[in-house]
Amino acid sequence: MLLAMGFKSSLVISPILERPLPIEADDSFQRIFQAVRNTECLTQQCAALSRLREQRLALGGAEIMHSDYLVWEGWIRVSVLSDPWASLVIHGLHRLGMTLVDAHDLLNVLYPPILMGAVGYWLLVLFGPAPAGIALFFLMLMDFPGAGLNAFRPNEFVMALALICWAEIRRRGVSAARLMCVMIFIMSGWHLIGKLWSIVSLAAYLWHADRWPDRREWVWIFCSIGIVVLAFVLPTLIVPGVGIPTLDGLLSRSLLGVVTVNLQGVLKYLPHFVEFFKGAEWLVLWIGLGGVAVLRLEWQDILYWFVVLGSLLVLSLIDFHPAPAHLFARCFVPFAILFLGVIAYGIYDLTIGLVSLWRRIWGQRLSSENTVMQRVVFAGGFVILCALLDQTVFLTRELGVKQGQQIRQKNTERHDFDLPLSQPARLHHPEKRCQNVLYTNLTVLLYYLSYGAYDCGAVLPGESARGMAWNRENAARISHVVAWSPVRSHQGNLRATGSEPVVLEFEEVKDGLVWRLGLKNPGQRSVTVRVMRTDQGTGTLLFETELAPGWSGWVTVPNSSAWAGSLTLTPVEKEATILVTGLRRSTVEEKNSELRWPWNQGVSVHMPDAKSKGGRKKVDFSSRSLWKEGQMPMRIVDDHGSAVLAIVGEQ
Repeated sequence: MLLAMGFKSSLVISPILERPLPIEADDSFQRIFQAVRNTECLTQQCAALSRLREQRLALGGAEIMHSDYLVWEGWIRVSVLSDPWASLVIHGLHRLGMTLVDAHDLLNVLYPPILMGAVGYWLLVLFGPAPAGIALFFLMLMDFPGAGLNAFRPNEFVMALALICWAEIRRRGVSAARLMCVMIFIMSGWHLIGKLWSIVSLAAYLWHADRWPDRREWVWIFCSIGIVVLAFVLPTLIVPGVGIPTLDGLLSRSLLGVVTVNLQGVLKYLPHFVEFFKGAEWLVLWIGLGGVAVLRLEWQDILYWFVVLGSLLVLSLIDFHPAPAHLFARCFVPFAILFLGVIAYGIYDLTIGLVSLWRRIWGQRLSSENTVMQRVVFAGGFVILCALLDQTVFLTRELGVKQGQQIRQKNTERHDFDLPLSQPARLHHPEKRCQNVLYTNLTVLLYYLSYGAYDCGAVLPGESARGMAWNRENAARISHVVAWSPVRSHQGNLRATGSEPVVLEFEEVKDGLVWRLGLKNPGQRSVTVRVMRTDQGTGTLLFETELAPGWSGWVTVPNSSAWAGSLTLTPVEKEATILVTGLRRSTVEEKNSELRWPWNQGVSVHMPDAKSKGGRKKVDFSSRSLWKEGQMPMRIVDDHGSAVLAIVGEQ
């Protein structure tokens, strides 16, 4: 159990220490904003949410999730009370002096050991200590795409509480009523899926009831039922008119269409589980071994959980979510844990049986009772056990090491953005206070709202003809635009390696100024940077400079006051990496500037294109590219980090 806790924790702790933003930045800032909203905009009458509500209602009903998905999802993310208790804890830690991001990261660090401990306890109650340990080892190596256990979130914490509750109900029966009530209270308010696990917990309590409850236990039972009812009703009373995502989806699509889409998602999801066991034939062996072994246990309880969790998987097919089989993936995790418990018990039972049979053969080696059949059975069982051990070694090497590194790298590099606090504060700058702010992305919307932009009107770009028409009609009321920078990855910098240099293209500018490059060496060794100039197909070495470990600053490009062409930046060392942190025209003496990049100066950059493997794309530093449908003059006032803030109506 300690090994599983440590391994899963490392998938979270290491990336957190290397990133300025939380893992899964979009979902994380949704929870952080809820912590702010619960004190600053609980009834959702603040300017940002009022304006978003107005836009959402103006574009239509449930059908906008297909025509104007960004507006629909944005409204759902800011309005639905999905994680109230988690948000209160983040807010409480913030009031004690922690930053909002640090408070959120602290919860993420606590989730893995709690989850692994809860899984181990449930398996311990169902199968015993040794099978629980074997199952935890397998679970430690597994990845559930789209369901967590690698970037821990509140829904995993809620599942952990549910597993503890189910284990205590099975162990204590009716006497677990008070614990069940406490767990349901936490689960139903910590995450939306907690309502589902609360209902499952009540059903488990009825199944495991070993006697008639006394008066005090009845109080706790009715209290549990009341909490579940309130969990469904209370959010609609606090914030009337908030759409329910699943209901919106069912209203805008046929039930058969929803089921078909989810089934397609299931067919893409399940192969990951089968591949873990190195193919279907191995999986059949594991199932057969475990299925026969559990017949010696109280198999009725295990069958009950297979029926309940399997029924949830079937019912999840009618749930609508933009990501197909979203609820299926969440419900599949406890089902897979139970499945692993059965397999682990089969391995344990086979091992114990072989040891017992070997002792019998060894004790009867001089007796006529030592039959050939016993030796044949032992040999066959030993071969199967060796094959399973070989499979375990393969899983440890291929999944435990390689996949662990891949998950850790993914948690570090996905959404590798940097969003400085200076930008949301600029919305209240005296030069032009915010009226309505257009956000072109949900992550920056949630980030800005988390840091004080909730008192500025917020709108999102429409995607349909009706949505774009609404934006044009209301364009005069938009005072600011917030968008991703053309250079948003690598914390808002360009990354150059030996195989992927940075290429910058210039139009001819004759203003007597020179180009200055912002460079940074993020490594622990000195790096030599080679800068080549290309003009009409001819390459010329401009200069080479050595960057000390950790150095960052600005260097002047020589003889660059009046020329066109391109610059190619490459580290001389093959394995080295450098970051281009900015590019601007200035006097040689100028050291500071509010902007890092040359907006509207005819400069473009060639960078890797994530949509085409090995391809590259050309990106212009043009303010009009931030909101192409707006076609209004904009002045960039802050481009530090991965986002850009612009004032509308100024050049």
